[in-house]
Amino acid sequence: MASVSSSPTISYITSEGIKVFIGKEVNKISKSWILAVAEDDDPYRAVKKLMRVFTRVTCCKLRSQKHRPLIMDGLGWCSWNAFTYDVTAEGVVNILTELKRRGVKVKWVIIDDGWQDEVKTKVKVPRVAEWMVRVLNSIKPDEKKFPNGFSSFVKKIKSIGVDFVGLWHTINLHWGGFSEKVCKELNVKGLLSPLTDTYQPPLNLVDALKLYSAFASYLKEEGFDFVKVDNQWVVQALAYGSAFLGSASRAIEMALQSALSHTGLDILNCMAALDNYSNYFWSNVMRISMDYVPFWRDGAKLHAIYSAYNTIFLNHIVYPDYDMWVTYDEASKLHAVLRAFSGGPIYITDREIEKTDVELLNMLMLPDGDVIRVDFPAIPTRDILFKNPYTSGKLLKLASRANGVPAVAAFNVSKKDEELEDTIELDDLPFKIDEENVIYYMVFARKGGKLDNEVKLRLKPLDCEIVLLKSVKDRYPLGLEDFILPPCAISYVTPSIIMSKAAGKLIIVDKDGNISLRDVKRDEIVDLGASNTDTP
Repeated sequence: MASVSSSPTISYITSEGIKVFIGKEVNKISKSWILAVAEDDDPYRAVKKLMRVFTRVTCCKLRSQKHRPLIMDGLGWCSWNAFTYDVTAEGVVNILTELKRRGVKVKWVIIDDGWQDEVKTKVKVPRVAEWMVRVLNSIKPDEKKFPNGFSSFVKKIKSIGVDFVGLWHTINLHWGGFSEKVCKELNVKGLLSPLTDTYQPPLNLVDALKLYSAFASYLKEEGFDFVKVDNQWVVQALAYGSAFLGSASRAIEMALQSALSHTGLDILNCMAALDNYSNYFWSNVMRISMDYVPFWRDGAKLHAIYSAYNTIFLNHIVYPDYDMWVTYDEASKLHAVLRAFSGGPIYITDREIEKTDVELLNMLMLPDGDVIRVDFPAIPTRDILFKNPYTSGKLLKLASRANGVPAVAAFNVSKKDEELEDTIELDDLPFKIDEENVIYYMVFARKGGKLDNEVKLRLKPLDCEIVLLKSVKDRYPLGLEDFILPPCAISYVTPSIIMSKAAGKLIIVDKDGNISLRDVKRDEIVDLGASNTDTP
């Protein structure tokens, strides 16, 4: 069962039941979908059916029906945890220059919150007392932080080797909205909010489209390639008391996505989407959990769990975004593996580049700068679908395929901070695989063998392991040893002939579970039917 945002209502499933919100007092409303429901003997098929029903009664499309976001192929860097509100052009350039010097190829960048020319004003909110809001004063950046404006800055970081640059803003342009000056700069109408005495996006499609089109055109002219849109829940607050919530949400989202699509900008949907994703007819990547918080041990565990279980549903309509991470965080290995298994964008937020874990990043990146990831967003295995890895003593296990090879990532995210033992069994996978003569390989332990019912794991707190599972009839090239997902570092011409995407050691397994290695060069073609030059 899934709640639905439809015109004119929005709904939520809570512990108290299903709650439906209209937004204003009326005596009668038109027909409105509030729930999508599906059933099946298999929980994974049930969810798949559910999300197909969901897309039939909303403006949302399935992920497979939408474009692939441009931030999917390379490693990204975001300014947020590196600088928070103190982001500057000089600071960003210095970090990207240092990352390049250390051999880290960053292909896309997000300039997060803090770039704005803003004013701060106090407003009185009923039952909340005074509240300080930040209001966008100009579409141009703070000249103290970006003294030469956006255009020259974007050109500068692209000259360092960055392909795509994105800019953060909220769905109402800034947390507290925008000033009359911004309306004049864009030559558009804004909706004057009685709550904040600032302007907000109009709640009708036509005027909202004019606003977003003007802003998107400005960003495109400045050289930006995509936007990160935050604070999407605020549409409900803006509409409450004056408009139907479902209708307002649909108008705002359709206006935003239409403007960006027409202008040629992509979109990364950030937190607090709530009912908004019911209207994701074009946008195709979305943050699916709380913010990543650096150096927070329990936060890393909870972030992993929330992201993994939300993916069960949301991967059908968007590429899941697990957020940025710092590579010198104590849980960095866990975060890196999670993102490789997310199926979504992979990006960091390092500031102290001398501490950047280049070795870890090299396990995620091919020589051409492309990142490696699973074939489709990984989801929890059957044995933990209804168990909480934080409290149950079970490992969090996510399953997908890596270049066609079944892969399971296991994480110790237990609240108790103690070693855990658990197993991986073929019957627990969310998809069927060939179970004849299965060989397993553990990526970090660099060992494996012939599967005998299950793979036993023992992991320390915050540690993780990746297990590859493959039915082998003779000999099989499993991939390159030094990558988080070895099969993703090779291209299969046939099951026994591969081309290597990097230099390294090719893992070869045989039907008896024996593992050998062969040195290969980048772009080298290897035929396992030829003479044997492997080393055990």
